Amino acid sequence: QPQPQPQPPRTLKFHLKTYGCQMNVNDSDIVRGVLLNHSSAADGNPAANTNAIHFEETTNEMDADVLLTNTCAIRENAEAKVWHRLRELRAHDAKFPLDRVREDGVEAVLEANGANRNRKQQQSKVKGKSKGSKGRKKKRIIGVLGCMAERLKEDMFRDGTADLIVGPDAFRDLPRLISTLSPAPLPSPSSSLSSSALASSEETVERAVNVQLSLDETYADITPVRANPGDVSAFVSVMRGCNNMCSYCVVPFTRGRERSRELDSIVAEARHLYETEAV
Repeated sequence: QPQPQPQPPRTLKFHLKTYGCQMNVNDSDIVRGVLLNHSSAADGNPAANTNAIHFEETTNEMDADVLLTNTCAIRENAEAKVWHRLRELRAHDAKFPLDRVREDGVEAVLEANGANRNRKQQQSKVKGKSKGSKGRKKKRIIGVLGCMAERLKEDMFRDGTADLIVGPDAFRDLPRLISTLSPAPLPSPSSSLSSSALASSEETVERAVNVQLSLDETYADITPVRANPGDVSAFVSVMRGCNNMCSYCVVPFTRGRERSRELDSIVAEARHLYETEAV
């Protein structure tokens, strides 16, 4: 039986929005570092590489395959903002299907939706547009990261607003979780892939979650990728979590036990920011 050949990686675009404190800003930089430096082919297993993915960041939500929101859970109002955003993103995904955006372009889709203000005519137009491509409509992955994800866990799947839930200690698992939600396109009949690889490419997972807290994760070996490299200041995390169980604070429950980074890794990151990014 012929051995499956590694496939070239697909490109998935992600958009990342951050709510909350400076720690969340730094966590979002870590998420960028994890995704942008991800290599699907690292394991050397050709069968596993049938769903190899390369990640790119985009500032345009309409052009994103994956919509990530890094969340805050310190106050009720902070969570209310996230719920509102998730509902908006789901409605946005239904109104502007990704396949249509990729085929016609962002400007054309916006113009088509804005030019016709009659709701019934617009619904008819969209329905007619997508009728021929029924069954291949591509759904965006909506992901919730951080403290709110950790606090509510699977409750974040409420009303179908989210597909992906990842706590602050599980960012390393993001590429794997996203790949399970975005299966590779079906291979051609002439493909040399094994029957098990073909079967795995047909599997569809609708939800993915990892909210496992860690006693030692500090992301010390991850180089954060800042959203605005030209900024003259940057956040450097020296510790994560907290052991002080204050009655008014949710941090020990959303970020876990206190643990500190090794001094060498802190100095190395600060030196990198000074020498390479002119901070």
